[in-house]
Amino acid sequence: MINRKIAASMAAVMAVSACVPMTSFASSTFEMRKKVVGMAGIMDIIGDMNENVSRGEFARMLVMATEYQTVGEQENRTSVYSDVSNTNEYAYYIQTAVQNGWMSGYLGGEFRPNQGITLQEAVKGILALLGYEDSDFSGNLTGGRIAKYKYLELNESIGREATEILTRTDCINLFYNLLKTPTKGGTQSSSYYGKVLDCSLTSDGEIDAYAMADNSLVGPKAMGTSLEDMVPFKLKKSNLFLDGEQASVSEIEDNAIVIYYHKGTKTVWAYSDNGEEGKRGAATGTIENIYYGSMDVMTPVQVEIDGRIYSLSSSDVQFAFSMYGDLRVGDEVTVIYEAADDGEGDTTYTIVDYMEE
Repeated sequence: MINRKIAASMAAVMAVSACVPMTSFASSTFEMRKKVVGMAGIMDIIGDMNENVSRGEFARMLVMATEYQTVGEQENRTSVYSDVSNTNEYAYYIQTAVQNGWMSGYLGGEFRPNQGITLQEAVKGILALLGYEDSDFSGNLTGGRIAKYKYLELNESIGREATEILTRTDCINLFYNLLKTPTKGGTQSSSYYGKVLDCSLTSDGEIDAYAMADNSLVGPKAMGTSLEDMVPFKLKKSNLFLDGEQASVSEIEDNAIVIYYHKGTKTVWAYSDNGEEGKRGAATGTIENIYYGSMDVMTPVQVEIDGRIYSLSSSDVQFAFSMYGDLRVGDEVTVIYEAADDGEGDTTYTIVDYMEE
């Protein structure tokens, strides 16, 4: 099958609205912040958000918030500290964070990877990513960094004192704030940090979650025999949906026709031909007829696939089925549709995406 171009608006809605209520994008709510940080690939957003974050975990977050994210965990990890062996899951991240001056160890050659990360330690790393060095702070370095952290409003939605341990919620807020903060000597409009991870800003200075979703959603992909082989992340701690409802791996593998996935949030959206109103589904069949409107003979308005009539939802989909597109009567096609009640007890189907055989 050939993976066709997804309509931008449909991709954004699928990637984000299944995770976050649509109304949350009007402002910077925590759920929106969480999804943004997840989509950016900075941290895993599944699990208890009240858990404390260790220094090892925070080292990974720092690395994943930089261009080093694309390098990935290296096999030739070295032991920099006596309490961090080269087999430690955070060894590469600790090594990278220390070498770049984002974090430091303790006297005696220890890093203490399992110890909770304090706000003042986290702030040092965040300000370092923004380009600030020790020489930018006179006198008490810790006090100077905390003052700059507050001045830059990196403390938005974070109510911790300097020596307090950060939770995963705190880290989500901290990294979200980082993404929209200007780098040293820059302005938010021209040099906000999120550009490093291809983030864009909305008119009110928040991270544009819709744009992130549109850029990083993958699919549709025809369902194979193994879901694990189709996605670039482990399924044990992932969000799995079948026709809009949470589902197991086996349910998806037994029923799905197509899937979409988002690596940052470790989410899979799978669709079967459920035919239920108010839900999205998928179907594969042969194009039997293409119908045009009486007022516009150039633009198709409906298609018939294996006896079922589908309306066409967007200009992209209409183009695909028009005389200018690639789809013709007799072709095999997989369509992703939305089912709805027509008010008279019948179900209508509208195509929102497609794959050509």
